[in-house]
Amino acid sequence: MSRSVSVPLVVARASASTRVLLVHAPYPGKLKFDAQPSSLLTAAGPLVRSLAAEGRLEEVGYLDPGAPTPEFYAELEHLAAAGSLRVVCVSTSTAAIEEAARIAGVVREASPHEVLIVGGGPHEDDIEEPLAERLSEFDLSVAGDAEDALEVVCRAALGARRGASRTLDFVGLLSRAPLRGSGSMARAGNQRWAWNAAEKTSVEEVLTRPWVVKPVHFSVFPGRTTLPLMVSRGCSYGQCTFCAEGSSGGQRTTDAFTHLVPILDANPGSALYFQDSIFPSTRAVREQLLPLLRSSGRPWGCQVYLPTLSRSFTELLAEHGCSYIYTGLESSSEVLRSAVGKRGLSASVASERLRWISDHGMGLGLSLMFGVIDPTGALLETEESVVETVRFVEGLVSSGLEVTGIYPNVLTVLPGTRLARALAIDGAQLDFYRVPRTAEFEDMEDGAVGYNFVTLGLDGKEALRARVAEASKHLSSLGSQTTAAQVPSGTRE
Repeated sequence: MSRSVSVPLVVARASASTRVLLVHAPYPGKLKFDAQPSSLLTAAGPLVRSLAAEGRLEEVGYLDPGAPTPEFYAELEHLAAAGSLRVVCVSTSTAAIEEAARIAGVVREASPHEVLIVGGGPHEDDIEEPLAERLSEFDLSVAGDAEDALEVVCRAALGARRGASRTLDFVGLLSRAPLRGSGSMARAGNQRWAWNAAEKTSVEEVLTRPWVVKPVHFSVFPGRTTLPLMVSRGCSYGQCTFCAEGSSGGQRTTDAFTHLVPILDANPGSALYFQDSIFPSTRAVREQLLPLLRSSGRPWGCQVYLPTLSRSFTELLAEHGCSYIYTGLESSSEVLRSAVGKRGLSASVASERLRWISDHGMGLGLSLMFGVIDPTGALLETEESVVETVRFVEGLVSSGLEVTGIYPNVLTVLPGTRLARALAIDGAQLDFYRVPRTAEFEDMEDGAVGYNFVTLGLDGKEALRARVAEASKHLSSLGSQTTAAQVPSGTRE
């Protein structure tokens, strides 16, 4: 089948005739953004493209509810009961793992015949206990660059007789298939299979995913829809203890950007937001991508790490139409920043480079992280450090910086991170399938979900809890133009 990269295909919302259902498991917290299900669509890309080439694109449908509402589960039950479903692919994060299990359970209960249910998502690459081995509702789970494998198993299920999905020899199918990339598959019953093919999936092809008819509205680009895009995978810094990007082997960047042209042509007037962990400053980006963005005549934004941002690249971004930059400050405390792996981010560096950005007319989105812990799980955050962070950001706003949004969140332990490995060093493996709830931080992004050890060890420090909640509300309302930042979701949670 063809591997060529072409105009992105659009997957329709699921209907009673959908045979392959792509579901983005809803986040159980109070999300401040709404975005395209990028990871799910990337993983399903080869399958969608091959079915479209056969004139069967209408067999694929998606659901991306955003929240676990009764209406969503009623719709899911109705779709399953209609009897057309043969395959359900569920993309989930650690925080949404319980909703993923519920989705699979509803499909199993309502469908009149066997359905192949496959799980995966950002956590699956790094978790020690694969999803399919832990959750009996799932037939398979896939990790790594497993787009080829997903296509193979889904096509097998589509071609099998009704009721045969759980009897198919998926390991045998994959062992005979010409797969690319590196990945693994787990099946209920502790059966695993891994591959490491010589041929790698190109970054350009991975980033050229299907789309869905779901407009994204991002408050920093008022009056426009926003296209979430990427031109790289991984992170060029990779030292943050709370982030799994450091485990993915650095940053892989495409040197060709022609795949963006049909996307821009199909969405005239939309703003662009690059979700790359750090927007790359390669020669190809400078000589090809930035001129393309400038010629498009539309506003766009990206994410940077301040210590690696140069004055000259800041000027280039502004000259080529960038109007918004998002960056992680996390804390004004040097001790806390060092604890989370941001040793080079001093207050002077932050102030200097934020000023560069603002002086060139670009708006700023600032991430703040409360509740920092050390590798032993000891709480480092204090009331004093919270106050220090609040005052530092107040000073940035009052100094005239173009602060467009502030994103307060709580440190969350994710699988595959340096922090997760350190906390499990004594052999007490972390159970990411039973996520502690954090009611004290529920007003902050990531507050009510995520494996957060801080709240387990606060031991009655009500004053700190109250201060963090107060800081969150205060920071989100700073300045007449400041709102809670709404960042389209990235490829990894």
